[in-house]
Amino acid sequence: MIAMVDSEDRPTDIVLVHSLSRGFRNALDFMQYRERLKRRGVRILSITQNFGDHRPSDMAVAMPAIFDEYQSAENPK
Repeated sequence: MIAMVDSEDRPTDIVLVHSLSRGFRNALDFMQYRERLKRRGVRILSITQNFGDHRPSDMAVAMPAIFDEYQSAENPK
């Protein structure tokens, strides 16, 4: 999916997920892909989490990504 929306023909402007934790299990990967797609004009949006499009949203979205990564690592225990 990432390769498709990152391609030259970019068939969409939005990647829609139920929650960010469903799309990514690693906070660093999420932040890197989010920035990469943002540069291409593609937004990652969550149905259940609204962080907005303003600059502080970068910080606001990073915290849940870190907690989601931790929870993902803890679940198998």
